[in-house]
Amino acid sequence: MNKLILLLTLLISISISAQENKTQNLFVRVFDMAGKKIGKGHIYSINDSLIILSKSKKLKELHLKDIGKIKTKHSGGNNILIGATTGVLVGAILGSVNPPTDSSGGTFTWAGGSSGDELASGVTVGVLSGTIIGSVSALFKNSKTFIIEGNKEKWHVFAESVNSLYKRKKQ
Repeated sequence: MNKLILLLTLLISISISAQENKTQNLFVRVFDMAGKKIGKGHIYSINDSLIILSKSKKLKELHLKDIGKIKTKHSGGNNILIGATTGVLVGAILGSVNPPTDSSGGTFTWAGGSSGDELASGVTVGVLSGTIIGSVSALFKNSKTFIIEGNKEKWHVFAESVNSLYKRKKQ
């Protein structure tokens, strides 16, 4: 019984320590006044003149005076990259799983007569279909752009928008 309690305590403590301490789970890209990207990551904290971003367990502070605009969500290219990568993996698996035999043509029967042809066709079909799916999903991304330009009033509009979005997601 003692070992069971010890094991449960250990599992619970590992679970608790593995959780991140993000206040919001919104990914943003931050640009300076010239339009150059100066930061990206999930919003860790936001106050009257500072936003703290979390990326790869590292925190980055960006001050209001340095911020020109903020865009929510990842760029559309991210969707395309994820779609293409997923398509390549799925296509490679489908092309490798069912190689052609004397009695059947394989997954991609038009590909040819060897396992290499099946794999190449699977990767090609996968990258094309994944790229198309990623491109279509990028069209419906619905990201927002907030023009800040170091202005406190515009900053408060952004902060309130983030806080209201976070409260809706939390409920």
